[in-house]
Amino acid sequence: MSKHLLFLILFVAMNTKGFAEGIIFGTENYAPFNYQSAKNKKIEGLSVDIVSALINELDDNESKIKIYPWARIYNMALQQKNVAIFSIVRLAEREQLFKWVGTLYNPKMYIWKLRTRDDIKITQPKDLKNYKIAVNNQGIDEVILTQRYGLSRDKQLQQVSQTTQKIFMLLKERTDLIEYGELALQWKINELGVKYELLEKVMILPDTTKFSLAFSKQTDDEIVLRYQEALKTIKKNGIYDKIIAKWQM
Repeated sequence: MSKHLLFLILFVAMNTKGFAEGIIFGTENYAPFNYQSAKNKKIEGLSVDIVSALINELDDNESKIKIYPWARIYNMALQQKNVAIFSIVRLAEREQLFKWVGTLYNPKMYIWKLRTRDDIKITQPKDLKNYKIAVNNQGIDEVILTQRYGLSRDKQLQQVSQTTQKIFMLLKERTDLIEYGELALQWKINELGVKYELLEKVMILPDTTKFSLAFSKQTDDEIVLRYQEALKTIKKNGIYDKIIAKWQM
């Protein structure tokens, strides 16, 4: 029997049965991609809509989307079976830690300062070492700034548990710089009632792309395969494009 035929038989078999165990799809508060609404406590966002579409595509009635602090869901995805994490940036350093489903969205990420901070001068990446930068504990900003740019948790980086804390620290000048996606920052600043013009981007982080969905290594391969195929399906049948249009990305 050829490998191709064996794959087809396996895939058909997988799609004729439901999920025996529910998956925890864990994410953080990072609007407009994933967040809990202050009005109705509902979990919403661009990435949430995409993951919900995948769940619906597979009639996976047992699985749930939940909000956690980033460090907690990240460690859950490292250690537990049937845990998925999004929106997680896919990096070479993380490649062997998870089973990857695919890309949900490609945002643009930047380093920001207060516009009034004329004393902050960033002309090249090594200049970042001269300043304090608030980062998410075990977040992509911490990973990039330590492993790619050589910054230190002891010298430059100030760890926080929630992305909103970074913004408040910047506004109150308790830190010099933060990393944030442009669209996400615009959304959050508006939500906080702060003028977006108070902030200024000083450097793009080209490494921080590909917001992805990934499963824990302990999760069965057939579950990962089903979600991989579901992502391909919604990108072909127009559901994915409708979600992007809804959020005007």
